[in-house]
Amino acid sequence: LKNAEDRRNFELVGDILKDLGRVYLEKEEWTKAAKIFNGAYALVLKSSNQRSLQITLALMAEVERRFLEKVFH
Repeated sequence: LKNAEDRRNFELVGDILKDLGRVYLEKEEWTKAAKIFNGAYALVLKSSNQRSLQITLALMAEVERRFLEKVFH
């Protein structure tokens, strides 16, 4: 992560954050996952990669879906 940050590789940092966010999503740590995906989203916007942007938005929506499913189920 530090290496990608030093090289200002926003897309790679975003990908690493998405992987970390997935870990928290699976652990049902919704707030942490949401914060990490929001950070990834900000970085992906800088990279202008539309596919990565779509994936990030889908992950953000997945956090919300799973949270609401768990709370209201």
